[in-house]
Amino acid sequence: GRLVVGTFRIEKEQGRLVVGLTRTKDRACRALGISGLTLCKLMKDDITLQEPCVPELRARGMFMDEDDIALIRLALVSLVIEKQPVTLDSLLQRIKNDNPNWKWSRVTLYRALRDRCGIVFTTRRVDKRYYEKLHEDPANVLKRNIWRII
Repeated sequence: GRLVVGTFRIEKEQGRLVVGLTRTKDRACRALGISGLTLCKLMKDDITLQEPCVPELRARGMFMDEDDIALIRLALVSLVIEKQPVTLDSLLQRIKNDNPNWKWSRVTLYRALRDRCGIVFTTRRVDKRYYEKLHEDPANVLKRNIWRII
């Protein structure tokens, strides 16, 4: 009894939960001061503590099926056709707008693009003299001169 009261007192003082509400067995173990195995034996239950109490919408294997990959490709192509810059955020936003049942995170989208579609986002490092070289390039000088003539 004192451990349970102590746990609630600590939570009240800190203003936050010590263990999340969805992890009821972990909360019970902490409040009672017993191990998870002992709790399972007391409950005569063969459920382990690693199982979530709330059922998830997706498998923990993070495996996207072909329908989700098709949605990614459609959103990617639509952004390219509209000539909008394709970033992970813009792609995820487009997918969520087109399909409200989308259940994958940004990281999973990145992994699917990398592993299943072969697309990798990288940061392009521009040389300090990149724009000076463009300015001095004979083809670009010719383009500027043509526009002055017209």
